[in-house]
Amino acid sequence: MKKNVLLLLVVSIFISCGQQSNEKEQAEEAVVQSSKYREQNSKSKEQSSKLKIAWVQLDSVQNNYEYYKEIQKELESKQAKAESTMEQKGKTFAAQYQALQKRAQSGELTQEEYEKEGLRLQQAQANLESLEAKLSMQLQKDAIERQKALVDTVRAQVKAYAKEKGYDFVLCQSNDINNILYAGEAYDVTDEIIALLNKHYKKQKQ
Repeated sequence: MKKNVLLLLVVSIFISCGQQSNEKEQAEEAVVQSSKYREQNSKSKEQSSKLKIAWVQLDSVQNNYEYYKEIQKELESKQAKAESTMEQKGKTFAAQYQALQKRAQSGELTQEEYEKEGLRLQQAQANLESLEAKLSMQLQKDAIERQKALVDTVRAQVKAYAKEKGYDFVLCQSNDINNILYAGEAYDVTDEIIALLNKHYKKQKQ
């Protein structure tokens, strides 16, 4: 009985010491974690204070970037050409329709001839509408491809610029999209970006 009590006492002491040891270790761990958190928080604040940020006015880039102006000019030319084609074909169709009505009213055509010509003009009108849709889709496709190439080029050049100058962020704003509530003029690198883009485009053309 005494041995059993002594054994229980020894076990309880070990358990108590173990608990105290665990509590001590937990307290020490908490102190370490708290210290690490303060250190990380301090580093985060220090890094935030050292961030280099610049911003670019996109409207100025569009107005002064030669590649953008060339793309815009090319797309406008294609659109004007498509509109001219549709206008000419539309006039031809209208003239043929009026001629058919005039001949029918003057009695130059039989009913069978009139219906035959009418079917031909209906097919011509369907072809005209199909051509208009095709030209519109082609213009849209060209615009999307050009826009993608433009965006990819700008992003690549801005990334290279930021890496060279040591900027962590390069923000953008325009008249249509403005996520910047305030931006100091000292951080405006628009002119540098435009110069870089035009220099890169000039090399590509050569």
